[in-house]
Amino acid sequence: MNKFTKTIIVLSASQAIVSNAIAQTGTDYLNAYKISHCTVPFEVNAEGKALHVTWGMDTAWDWDYNVYRGIAHIGTDHLKTGRISFQPLDLVTEKTVGGKTVYELSARQKARLDYRIKLIKATGATEVNINCDHEALFVKVGSNGFAVNPTQDDFTGKNNYVGKPEEWYKVIKASVQYCEKKGLKVVSISPFNEPDFGWQQYNGKESNGMKDFLAIAKLIKNDPELSMIRVCGGNTLNCDRALPWYNYLKDYLDEGNTHQLAGSFDTYAGFFSQVKNDGKVATADELHNIGEAIVGAEYGMTNGIWWGFEGHARGQLCKDSNEGVRIGYAEHRGTWTVGAVYRNDKTNEMHAYIGSSERQANDATYSFISKNKDVYFDGFGPCREYSYDMPGGNGYQKGQINAEKLINIYYGEDVPQEFVNGTYQIMNYSNGKLLTAVSGSGSFPEIGILNRNTSKNQKWTVTPVSREDSDFDISYWSFKLNNENGRYINVLNKDLNSGAKAIVYNHEGKVFNEEKWHLKYAGEGYWYIISGLSNKALRCNTTTVTLEEVPTADMTYSKRKQYMWRFMPLDATTSKVAPAWTNKTVKAEGFSSSIRITWTPLENNTITYNVLRSVAGQNDFNTIARSVKGNTYTDNTLDPGKYDYKVVPVTYNGTRGEASDIVTCNTVEENTLIAQYQFDGTCDDNSVNKIGAKVFGTAAYTNAHKSGEKALNMSSKNTFVRVSHSLTNRDNMTIMAWVRWSGGNAWQRIFDFGNGTSNYIFLTPSNGSQMRFVMKDGGDEQILSTSTLNANVWKHIAISFNKVGEGAAAKEVVTLYIDGKKVGTKDFTIFPSQIAPAINYIGRSMFVGDPNFNGYIDDVRFYNYTLSEEKINEAMSDIDVMSKDLTNTSTGISTVNDDNDATISAIYTIGGTKTGSLQKGINIVKYSDGKTVKIIKR
Repeated sequence: MNKFTKTIIVLSASQAIVSNAIAQTGTDYLNAYKISHCTVPFEVNAEGKALHVTWGMDTAWDWDYNVYRGIAHIGTDHLKTGRISFQPLDLVTEKTVGGKTVYELSARQKARLDYRIKLIKATGATEVNINCDHEALFVKVGSNGFAVNPTQDDFTGKNNYVGKPEEWYKVIKASVQYCEKKGLKVVSISPFNEPDFGWQQYNGKESNGMKDFLAIAKLIKNDPELSMIRVCGGNTLNCDRALPWYNYLKDYLDEGNTHQLAGSFDTYAGFFSQVKNDGKVATADELHNIGEAIVGAEYGMTNGIWWGFEGHARGQLCKDSNEGVRIGYAEHRGTWTVGAVYRNDKTNEMHAYIGSSERQANDATYSFISKNKDVYFDGFGPCREYSYDMPGGNGYQKGQINAEKLINIYYGEDVPQEFVNGTYQIMNYSNGKLLTAVSGSGSFPEIGILNRNTSKNQKWTVTPVSREDSDFDISYWSFKLNNENGRYINVLNKDLNSGAKAIVYNHEGKVFNEEKWHLKYAGEGYWYIISGLSNKALRCNTTTVTLEEVPTADMTYSKRKQYMWRFMPLDATTSKVAPAWTNKTVKAEGFSSSIRITWTPLENNTITYNVLRSVAGQNDFNTIARSVKGNTYTDNTLDPGKYDYKVVPVTYNGTRGEASDIVTCNTVEENTLIAQYQFDGTCDDNSVNKIGAKVFGTAAYTNAHKSGEKALNMSSKNTFVRVSHSLTNRDNMTIMAWVRWSGGNAWQRIFDFGNGTSNYIFLTPSNGSQMRFVMKDGGDEQILSTSTLNANVWKHIAISFNKVGEGAAAKEVVTLYIDGKKVGTKDFTIFPSQIAPAINYIGRSMFVGDPNFNGYIDDVRFYNYTLSEEKINEAMSDIDVMSKDLTNTSTGISTVNDDNDATISAIYTIGGTKTGSLQKGINIVKYSDGKTVKIIKR
């Protein structure tokens, strides 16, 4: 505690108040993240936007392993289309059968189609897009239809087809007939593939290729047998060329198509918007990243076909898009990146995604913002914001890793602990045995299950896979055998099938795909450990461990336990005995913007506690704290109201006990100060609510203060403060602060509260010509302006919010005060509760390009009501009251230095409001002896 002078008067008291130390608070989880390029706000229960996509796999790159990985991660339930390539290589033959012209492919054309048809059928799809195999035009091809030497020109195909629309039409029709004879329905025809890149599809100029394509499209449309199949436009390699090709061919197209291997974000999004607006089908038949898929779906893409497949994030996105809704979206076109949140309404899961351009993305930071609920991002929380740095590169094949990221979002009664780097023993739920590298099984031991022992073969160092080790999906973990050099859990022989074995294998300095794993929370502190290669989960079967299909909801719980693993400290026992209460009663005490709950702790001091909260009577409990030590928790991240609480004890190894009894409590309805940041060397809140703030960067405090002992020096370009969302979701409130602005660039912020760059409440000392207060909720800004704030002098700023009227006639009256004098007032039609700010900054803007505040800030206060001008002047004058000497020996008052508050049981303001901590000014303090009351001036 800082030194301060107290003025004390000793009185008597008739009763004592029991004291409880504050052990932990909600704002302990608050984080001040660096300024992000993009914010993605979402509401967990929002109606959302249905963006269903017909997903498929591509066999233009006809690698069976690639297709089977897509099947493993997406599932045949979600693969409804695909891409098959015909070969403009050999000329087709014509014959008449029953008066009808039939076109016949060559043997090697059929061989190549047969292989691709087999792969498409494996996905479960029955409908396909048929597309040009452009390589057949310019490489030597063997009898099986595959290139013999990709570097040796043959040009047989080119000589047969380039500049000859009729021959293209014939090979397309022959290929359609062949595919349909084999049981696949062709729903779309793409005569050319990546025509903007050439691929020998036209001779000389691109315009010649456009003319040829148009001629082919006319022939298809004029054929009654093909007229019901969609003609798909030039699926350009460069999305900048997509609209020129599409517009030229538009009258004969049913479908627009592009790839994104070059080109801008603007043209990629704009292309799908145009196709959608024209009422045509929008397709991306060669997806390379979830970023392309998310952006495409947002702007109108209805068919998405994956070229190469890279596991978990892509597979989960396909499921979420068709089983749920998109509830959050934001894009940063400058870095060619995108973020989104999907809620899967079938599985009740939520996932955040970040994706990018395969070849053009730059580094970007994304912040996901839960507007209306405390949640857990990959176990981190509870919080309203989570930030992630997405890696890009410096150009094609220059540091690009084609990055994509999946983040699990949890909330409710059972949420996981945050999973962090560390060394663990990994226990199976079904039998309490530990995951073990079984000795004596050769150079690459199989993974088995044994009782706990002291062997290093049961110790696993679990680490996120680095960007250097993970092209594409960066959502994975690796499992290294402790004290072994380079031996990781690996899928034997890259087996994608159920029953595959896991081994430990020397990975030779790089984490391979078969050594990447993702974790899915299974409940009760357990996880599924799932292969990033095959999407199969580790399953314990008595003494052996194999990879099997991930459990589904219809599996019995006893069987599911075989797949469930707990990550435990190395010194934890494998006992699964749940802690039992000796006293299940919980007590609660309400304050103006917080509720403090206490309980009788269990005797075992290794027991920690999870705290759950629900709106009173609704039984919608959410975990608001985990691993609380002691017996007290202050919930100070709530809106005013009435709540139910219960507490769950948890053992050292993660076993949960039965919940306590439920206690109900409400916040105190009173007009009062709910938070005060004096910045006297900390960002602590001086009010009873203890709504602590967090500084980004290194906090610097200066003696050049206006109130108290110090002020926060925000002259550093990288410093700002974040305060809790619980302070600003009110239509009646007052915010005030002492500021000493040092001038500088326009659009600095005294404060900025909101959810990103579409929803905010901010105050800037100058926009270049005016001091400006602004509110925005998705539409136009509403503004209150006055003269630019004077620089290099302390000024007291106060702004009050007062909701007047109800319904359509309601308005928000905002009044700005400087040095206690009204300098502007305006009626707004936007309300703070409408915006519901989840992210509250002091000294920072929501916009990445705006400068941070330059100067000093002191004594920031939040009141939960609209202060009058008189009350604002009284509050502003508190610093004068503090300096008065109240020593008066004739009345028994004396001034002493006293930092020992250990026996204090309750603290009240001079007006009788209970605060629980010493405030500036006069405090009435009761002590736990039941006899002593002191008046203390701080």
